[in-house]
Amino acid sequence: MRIVPSSWQAAARAKVEDIHSRIPKEWVLSDIDLENAKKQRNLTGAFIEQYLDDYEKDIVGNDSVRLVEKIKCRDYTAVDVTRAYCKTAAIAQQMNNCLHEIMFDFAIQTAVGLDRYYAENGIVKGPLHGLPVSLKDQFHVAGYDTTMGYVGWIGTYEGSQDPARVHQVNSQIIKELLSLGAVLFCKTSLPQTLQNPGQDTYPSSVGVMGTTIDAVKLVLISVLSTSPWLRDPNVVKMPWNSDAESSTLARANADGSAKHAPLKIGIYWTDGVVTPHPPVRRGLRVVQDALQGLRHKVKHMVMDDVSSHRQETDRAPVRSLTGIRLRRRQPTESM
Repeated sequence: MRIVPSSWQAAARAKVEDIHSRIPKEWVLSDIDLENAKKQRNLTGAFIEQYLDDYEKDIVGNDSVRLVEKIKCRDYTAVDVTRAYCKTAAIAQQMNNCLHEIMFDFAIQTAVGLDRYYAENGIVKGPLHGLPVSLKDQFHVAGYDTTMGYVGWIGTYEGSQDPARVHQVNSQIIKELLSLGAVLFCKTSLPQTLQNPGQDTYPSSVGVMGTTIDAVKLVLISVLSTSPWLRDPNVVKMPWNSDAESSTLARANADGSAKHAPLKIGIYWTDGVVTPHPPVRRGLRVVQDALQGLRHKVKHMVMDDVSSHRQETDRAPVRSLTGIRLRRRQPTESM
């Protein structure tokens, strides 16, 4: 949908209405349900599952690895899995406004194609066949907005009105996920620029999140198997190293505690220019304490030379919310 209203407030309002309009009527919550949700401290688990039937709860209760296995064993169809995840996302969106894009129609269409492919060929399309994947709103998916939280990017390609690019581009990672059989069903919300203070200075990066370590491993191995560095020069050539994985795991017991040769983990608490906020430092301390409690060695790392990093940071232009490139004011300059 191309939205061209007269003000940023109108643009934001129209976008919110557009997103809500993509929720099937049978999944729309009542006013009573929404009021009840406002009183909850935890919307996950039993609370949100009350809106799912037993089959849907069974589906969403699986982790990613198990879900892919069950689709391959024909316990579930890709369509059934996709509908269960789309319904759960629709309910969550109405409760706490967590989505920037709803792509349910595209997801169901993808799932139908995957089920047809499996029926006709007897093999799955790839290692992620039928796996629902949500995206942060930093990746381009043809047919949908990518705003990075900017109202000014609604209905554009990163602020550009070029019809050859608006809603016509798939990011490289999107092409790879689709080729592996993943089902893309929504884009989750984020603050402008992923809280990066200047797109050119601190570009956002690509990462994988999941409910289990095995889920993250599944997606990483799958994506790396496509050799993405052959298509994206920003990707470092680094295939999954099974030998390194095995040798690392061999140095810990099943409970994670160190064997005869503990792991040695380095932690950078600062890069000498930017110090992480307290919640980030607290997270690092939690990791440090857990590792040391399991008898692994933790070393505090210090960058030897940060001068070049500091110079590049000072020189880098900052992009404002309007898309205008700004020059940093030097300390000796007056306002």
